[in-house]
Amino acid sequence: MEKYLLSVDNGGTYIKAVILNTKGEQIALAKDKNCIEHPGPNMATVDQEKMWQIDCSLIKEVLKESRINPSQIACVGFAGQGKGLYTVDKDGKSFMLGRTSSDSRAKSYADLWKNDGTDEKLYSKIYQVASGGKPHSILRQIKDNDRDNYDRIAYVFSMKDFLVYRMTGNPIGGMSAMSGTNLVNLDTKQYDKSLFEAYGIEEMFDKMPPLKFDYELAGYVSKEASLQCGLDEGTPVSCGMFDVNASAIAMGVTNDEPVIIITGTHGINAYLSEKPVGNGTVKLNSIYPVDGYYQIEEGYPASSGSLEWVLDRLYGSEHGDIYDEVNKLVESVDPAASKVMFMPYFSGWRDDKKASACFFGLKSEHNNAHMLRAVYEGVVFSHCLQIDHLLANRPKPDKFLMAGGATNSAVWVQMFADVLQTAIQLVPAEEMGAKGVAIMSSVTAGIYQNVDEAVRAMCRPGEIVLPNPDKAEVYQDKLNNYKKMMEAMTDLWRLF
Repeated sequence: MEKYLLSVDNGGTYIKAVILNTKGEQIALAKDKNCIEHPGPNMATVDQEKMWQIDCSLIKEVLKESRINPSQIACVGFAGQGKGLYTVDKDGKSFMLGRTSSDSRAKSYADLWKNDGTDEKLYSKIYQVASGGKPHSILRQIKDNDRDNYDRIAYVFSMKDFLVYRMTGNPIGGMSAMSGTNLVNLDTKQYDKSLFEAYGIEEMFDKMPPLKFDYELAGYVSKEASLQCGLDEGTPVSCGMFDVNASAIAMGVTNDEPVIIITGTHGINAYLSEKPVGNGTVKLNSIYPVDGYYQIEEGYPASSGSLEWVLDRLYGSEHGDIYDEVNKLVESVDPAASKVMFMPYFSGWRDDKKASACFFGLKSEHNNAHMLRAVYEGVVFSHCLQIDHLLANRPKPDKFLMAGGATNSAVWVQMFADVLQTAIQLVPAEEMGAKGVAIMSSVTAGIYQNVDEAVRAMCRPGEIVLPNPDKAEVYQDKLNNYKKMMEAMTDLWRLF
C-alpha cells in the first residue's frame, strides 16, 4: 500500500493542508484563511483554538479530495510562523489569544534591552538581538501588565509547537523554532536560565517544553485529535518546522554552498554555516534542522508582497489576475529611462522601524508602467541591502537559489539576476512550507534515513537564469542612488 505525507502550513494569510507522495510530488491541497486579527494598534493576535479547528477542517478536506485512506498517511507535520507566543494552562487549555511575530506591543522592552546593554551582554550566547515580536519580550510585557494570565502559563510554544501539542497531547519545542526566540543558548543548544533571568522572566524557565530536532518524532495522533481531524489515531506526528526553515529545506539546502532568496510578504535571505556569525553584522542566527549547521538569516516584510498593495491602489482590490499585463508594463520601461524609486517599507525596515513605504521622483509624464517598474526594482534593491550583510561574512555564491512570489515573473527574476550580476536558479513553484515539513516527516517515518537522502529523493532543481552584463552599470547606479535615499530618509521618516 502506497504511503503519503500530510503537511499543514500555517502562514500569515492562509493555512494550507497538503498531501505529498514520497517523491515530493503534490497530490492534493486544501486551503482557508488563517484567523490572524489586528484588533488594535500594534496588535496581531490568533484565536489558538480557532486556528486548530481550521487545521482540522482542512485535513478532513484534503483527505476527502485526495481519496486517500487515512491509514496511508505515514506521518503528519505542521509548519508555522516563527517567534510570537502561544500558551496553554496546566489543564492543556488555551486561555488567552496567541500573538504572532508581527505583534509589536512589547517593542519597548526590546528597545530597553538594546539601550541598557542587555543585547550586547547576551549576544555571545544567542547571536541575535531582542525583538518585540519574540516570546521573551512578549512574556515580559504580559508579566508587567497581566500578571494573572502570566501565572497561568504552563507551557510556552511557537505556533507549530502548539498545533503539535493539540494533535498529540505531547509538549515539545522544535529546536530550530526555539533557537530564534532569544531563550536558547546556540552553543549548548539548550535553554539557558541566565537568559530568562536577564529578561526578567525567570518563572518561565520551567514552563518551556522539551527541545527536539525537527526530524524527531513528537508523538502520535491522539484519540481526541483523530475524532476532530479524521486522521487515524496513532498516526506518527513529526516535530514540524517554522516556515523559513521549511522553505529552505524544500529548496534543497543541506550544506553551506548556496545563498537563498525567498520572496513573499516577508523577504528572506539566508545561508548555512557550521558556526554562528558572532560579529553582529546579521540579524539572526538559528539552529538549522540539518546536523552541524546554523542558518544565517536576513529578512524583513519588504518583498514581493508589496506589489499587491500597489495593484490594489492602481487597479482596485478586485483587479483579478493582471500579472501578465504588469510584467509587460514593467518590461516596456527601459531601466535607464526612469529614475522613479519605490521603497517597500510598509512595516518599517531592518534598522529603522520608523521607515515607511514611499515613491520618489514621480513627475507628470510618469504612468503606471514607471511606478510598477519602481516597485519591482525597489523589492530587488531591498533584498540586495540584506544580502550585503550576508556577503560580509562569506564569499559571493556562483548562483542564488530563489523561490516565492517573484519567481512567477520572468521579468522580475531577470531583474534579480541583472542587479546581483549572478545567476539565479529557480526552485519549482510549489507549496514550500508544506513540502519542507513533508521532507522532515519522511525521515520521522523512516521512509528515508536522513535529511540529505530525503532531499535528494524529493527535491528537483529548476531553471537557471543568467545575468545580462549590459545591465550591470545602469542597475549599479540605481542601487547606489537607492542607498543614498535610504540614508537621506533616516531623519525625514521621523516626521510621519
